Amino acid sequence: MPDATMIRLLIPAFLLQIALIILALRDLFTRKKFAGSSLLLWVLVIIIFPILGALVYFVIGRKE
Repeated sequence: MPDATMIRLLIPAFLLQIALIILALRDLFTRKKFAGSSLLLWVLVIIIFPILGALVYFVIGRKE
């Protein structure tokens, strides 16, 4: 069983991960330039690779 220190470190990391996913998906769905297969591809990248996918979207996806 993990000790309290480990849990105190993991909870903020988990919340940051969830916030990044939500922000990336919200931004993706509010932009009108993504549709069809490109939209689906970005959703899958963000969900399958949560932190990395969201960061890649913010760095690369927003420029498209």
